[in-house]
Parts: sequence; C-alpha cells; structure tokens
Amino acid sequence: MRTRFESPLRGRSARRFCWLMGINSWVSWGAFMIGRAMQEGGHLYNAVLQNRLPICTWLAPCVLIAVMLWARQQCIVWKADLALLFCCLTPALLVAGDLILQIQDEACGSPGQPWPACNGFQSIFGAYMTMLCFMALPVLVQAGSHPLLCTVPCILLSVLFVGLEFRQFFSIHDVYALSMMYVETEVRVAAPLSWMVWLSHAIDYFKRMRAMRQGLERTRENAASSLSLLNSISVSQSTSGVELQVQHSSSGFQHVAQGPQPDVPEVSAVAVAVVRHAECADDMHAFDDSGCSQDAREFPFDPPITSNGVQQAKQLADDLKKQSLAVDLVVSSPYLRCLQTEEILAEEFDAVVLLDQELGEVLGPDVFEARPPTLVRSWKSTKSLCQTQRVKAGRAMGKKPRWPETLKDARVRYAKRFLDYLRRARRAKKSCILVTHGHMLQVCASILPATQHLKVGSVNYAAAILAICRQSDGSTAVSPGLLDSSGSADFGEIHHQRILRSASFDKAAEESVETDPGKAEETNLQGNTLLQDVNMKYWSVWYKGLRSTSGRAASMPPILRELQTQEEQLGMSWQDLMQLLGMLSAPWEFLDNGWNEETGSFHTNTHTVSSMAYFRDPKGMRSSPPSEAPSDAVRSVRAPSERAPPPMAPLPKFNVGLSSLAQRRKLQK
Repeated sequence: MRTRFESPLRGRSARRFCWLMGINSWVSWGAFMIGRAMQEGGHLYNAVLQNRLPICTWLAPCVLIAVMLWARQQCIVWKADLALLFCCLTPALLVAGDLILQIQDEACGSPGQPWPACNGFQSIFGAYMTMLCFMALPVLVQAGSHPLLCTVPCILLSVLFVGLEFRQFFSIHDVYALSMMYVETEVRVAAPLSWMVWLSHAIDYFKRMRAMRQGLERTRENAASSLSLLNSISVSQSTSGVELQVQHSSSGFQHVAQGPQPDVPEVSAVAVAVVRHAECADDMHAFDDSGCSQDAREFPFDPPITSNGVQQAKQLADDLKKQSLAVDLVVSSPYLRCLQTEEILAEEFDAVVLLDQELGEVLGPDVFEARPPTLVRSWKSTKSLCQTQRVKAGRAMGKKPRWPETLKDARVRYAKRFLDYLRRARRAKKSCILVTHGHMLQVCASILPATQHLKVGSVNYAAAILAICRQSDGSTAVSPGLLDSSGSADFGEIHHQRILRSASFDKAAEESVETDPGKAEETNLQGNTLLQDVNMKYWSVWYKGLRSTSGRAASMPPILRELQTQEEQLGMSWQDLMQLLGMLSAPWEFLDNGWNEETGSFHTNTHTVSSMAYFRDPKGMRSSPPSEAPSDAVRSVRAPSERAPPPMAPLPKFNVGLSSLAQRRKLQK
C-alpha cells in the first residue's frame, strides 16, 4: 500500500518528459531575460531590470537545476515530485509576474522607461510561458506526480500575484481591466485541467474501492468454504491443524486426512520451483581460463558457469521433469551465472524468460566486503550474452537493491518475493522456476512448513526447492524413496516430500517474514491475499541439494557425537573447550540458543599461557585461576549430573616440549 504522499506507479516511464520540459522552461526564461537586457541597454533608464527581476534571480536556475539532479535518484517519493513541480513552474511564474508588473507600470506611468515591444515580443513570450505553465500540470500527473503537489502551489502563487496587484493599484480601472484579462485566461485554462486531474484520480479511487469490495466478498466465500471443510474433518489437539495418517499401499506412502472429504473439482497442479545457479567460475574448485580474461577483470563478481555447471543445470532439468512439472515461465536473477542456468532450463522446458532484480544477490557487506564498482553487466550486454530469443521483457523487473543491504533485509526481500510468485502462480494457474542464489533457498526452506524442521547449513550448486499446490481430492500419493522413514535428514543431497495444510504455511510465513512497522500493513495484505488464493489447498514440497539436519542426535557425525559424550563426562560445554583451545569455530550443533561465534576469541600470549595451564591442571585452575588471565578468560564449569558418570576415558598425553611455546621459552632462557 502506498504511503500518503507517494507517487502513483502508473506512467512512471513518462517522467523523462518532465526533465525536458523543465530545461526548456529555463532556456526560454533565459532567452527572455537576455532579450530584455539587450533592449533596455539602449535606453537612458534601466528601471525595468532594477525594479522587477533583480540580478539575484539568475541564481534560481542554478539552484533548481541542482535540486533536479539530486531528486532524479529519488523519483519514487513525493519530494521528487515537489522538486519537478517547482523546476517546471518557476520560470513561467517569473515571466507571469514580470508581465503583471509591466502592465502596472504602463498604466500608472512609472518613472522608468517601459519596454517598447510590450505588445509584440513580450506578448508572444508571455503566452508561450503561460502555456508551458499549464502544460506542466497534465504532464507531471501523467508521469506519476501527486495532484496536490501540482495544483495547489500553482493556484496559491496565482492568487498571490493577483492579490498584490489589487492591493497596490485597486483604484485604477485600466489596470483592473488588463489584469482581469490575464486572470480570466488563467482561470479558463487552469480550472478544466484541475478538474480533469481530480476526475482521473477519482476514477482510479472508485476502481480501487470496487476491487476491494470484490476481494472482501471473495474472502467471505473462502471463509465459509474453510468453515465447512473444518466441520467435516476431525481436528487434532496438536498445532498441526489436521491430523494425518500414513498408510502403506502398493504404490508407496499415502497421506490421508481423517474424516470425510468434501467433493471439490480437480484442477491441474501449479508449482513454483526455486533454484540456485550452477557452479560458477569463481569457485575455488572450478578455476578455468575464464578467470584470466578481460571480462573477468571488468566484472569480477559476475562470473559465468563452468562446463561442470552446464551438466549440473541439465541434470537439474531432468530431475524437475521427473516430478511431472510443466513450466511456462523462468524468472532469473540479473547475474550472468543465473542467466546461463536459466537459459538451459528454459530450453529444456520451452519456457519464456524474464529477469527480476529482486532475486539478485545480497547487496551488502555480508557478501561483498566493499561496494563493488561494477557488479553486473548492462541489460544490452546481458541479453547479447544469453543469445536467446526467449527474453520477452524490454528491461528487468523489480526494484534494484540498494547498498548497504543487511542480511535480514535481504531475507525479508526474498520471502516477500517468494510469496508474491506463489500468489501469481495460483492466480494465473501456471508454473514457474525462479533461478536465484543460495540465501533465497534458505529463506524458502524456513517458510514452507514441510521444510521448517530442517536446519539448512549450506546450499549446493543447482539445488532446488519445488512447492506443488494441488487441490484436495482425498489422498495425495508420494512416490517411495522420497520420504525418509526415520523422519530425519543426513548431510548431503536430500529428497523429501511432505503434505501439510496451507493454513500452516501462511502462519509460518507470518512468523518468518519480519518487517518494520511502516511495512507491516503491506506484508499483512500480501499474506491475506495469499491465504485467499491457497486456502483449502495442500502443498507438496520436494527439494534437492540442501545440506541440512533435522535433529541433533540423529544427524550428528560420529566425531561430533563422541565429543558430545566427552562433554557430558567432563562437565563442561563446547564453549568452554573452545575458550581453552583458542580460536576454533564451534559446530552449530553444539551452540546454545543465542550463542554468538564472536564470543570467546583469544589471540594474545597471556590467554595462551592460561589456557595451557588450565589444560595441564584443570582442578587447580578451578580454585585459583592465574593472575595474568582476565576475569572472563575461563568460564564457570557446570556441575556434573546427579547420576554416576560413566568411566572417564584416559586423557591423551602430549609432548609439550615439542610445542612452539616451549621452544620460545627455551630461546628466552
């Protein structure tokens, strides 16, 4: 939803005419002033230039043109509309004010010499600039400016000029007649334009109100259908919403909802696949000749995919085809590695290609240490590199991220865009593939209820998450081999499928997407719209290439499981061991809630000495820590459990004399 003074989005491409019109107005005003000065130079008195438009008005074009250049990058807010308005209207208003003062001097007999060409050259310029003044209104509104910012300042300034005129020369009939001609001309032109502006916006307002009423009626219908469905099935006491049973059949596993199912018409499956790009040339295991080219030096952060990446993209297309996926549209990030992956997928599925800037990489210090000068290629060069006729759009969609973008902001952007494409796919009843980066797949895995239990550590190249929305027909079959019977996932490529209610999906989406208060209303509207579209639907989720774990004990490697056993025996946590051994990165399976890896990093020699002393005699260090160690160098040891601990394994013996610390001590002696 737009803010109060935000410009309408329609007609945004026509804003370029506003800049040309503003520059044309100032050029015409400059020609008018130069001609005025040249004609007054041959006269004895120079009162016209001194009394009406002083020399300081020549500074106005410089200031307002600077404001125009500053506001060019801020065209989405109402301040840019205000700057455009005054840049376009100020020259015309200056000329109009000069014409009023000139008429007053001619009628009252000013001591200054009047301009000889008052009824000729000046009249032509006055009509021309007045016409530009009124043309600014419809052009600015067509370009997306707010009508209040276009009409109110113009009317107020015109009233100000007329008020000053009547205040000084209210008793002169000639001035009154001439000024009324000017005012009548202005009113006759300005009034219809103002009414046309307000009428167009009133029509748009009533259209939006009618769409809102239709949406409310549709919401009530969906709510009634949901109530009838919930009354017809049994609802469990758990938070899952609908209790599901797993029945074994000859065809594999089946998830069946308890209770009778309503008769609903079948619709074709609609799916949205989120895919990471294939292996690119800047990977440490994928160095090739492309890293030494001129293109790599110009665009170091936009590498192409490798030959292995081409095979990965083709294999991904085969895997998606096995899921009976019919793709009509492929949307990609503007980065070259995503475009090349998109091109392979589009050729395999015979789909249309589009670009979306909001699917791009995280534009911030979390990914790039400093702001890169050239991040991606231009649209023309990118389109020529693709060498395909499937690109239908003339430019990339979406809003380009701004530097610096935090990881949290990028996750919100990914989540909102993913929900948006889910809504569009349901309305259009067409499937699409989103080719993006690894962070977006992590966000999608945290939003979808079938993958919320997973802790995604990393995403492989050419990984994918496929969400298929099917209407409930009583049962949905899951092919055997895709569902792990233990309910857990191990490190490596994972194939998993689970059926859950879309109501849980919307609840998970609201919990996953965190926005600031200014954007909360917009996010809620998107969530409500998505709820209307996918209510009473079942989401089937298939994914591949996610390195994740669903539990601590089930998916823990043997060495970490052994370390956890030693942790219970010693009565200290992994954080304690990490502080004693120095700078080690703790596996995230051992970290408590709220633990930060930046805590407990020791680099000085004093910390090393205290750590080695604690390692040699931990019991002595518990009662009397060394004086050179800081107060928080050694954390308090947790008390052992009440049950008898298992027999402790003997500690390994180390030859301290061969260490680098012992060698340095020998040299000091």
